[in-house]
Amino acid sequence: MTQTPPGNPIDADTFPQDGQKGSFIAVSALLKANAYFFVAAWPSLTPAPLTAYRVCEAVFDILLDAIAPILSLNVERHIVPINDEDVKVYALLPTETETTVPGVLVTNGLEGTNVETMVTALRTKAVLSSAWFYMEMPGTYASRHIGY
Repeated sequence: MTQTPPGNPIDADTFPQDGQKGSFIAVSALLKANAYFFVAAWPSLTPAPLTAYRVCEAVFDILLDAIAPILSLNVERHIVPINDEDVKVYALLPTETETTVPGVLVTNGLEGTNVETMVTALRTKAVLSSAWFYMEMPGTYASRHIGY
């Protein structure tokens, strides 16, 4: 997403001096903000961490919608009612394919979030060759405690 290998810092001075520089800085800032909110959201279901969780997801949604066209992805969000809960499901679908592609369902566990699993996958090329669906498990961190 930032054209740097994982673990390497982004140096704004090495960016091209054209219109892309602002985009790289914006993506970097959104990723950093997202990381801070993610850390602030864990590991509690008390009001402040839940607020941080909601902000983390909102910041990520902005970032995801901004980078999806550049990555040749369509993003869909669906709410699936399961028992008495609403579970948010993200679909990341490749746009530049003429054939059917395999689908991958990623379900996150007790304290995991869609954001942390999607950020990891978006740094790979795997998202371009498959349809990816992400959901947090019913009864866990987000679905029970955060209304959509």
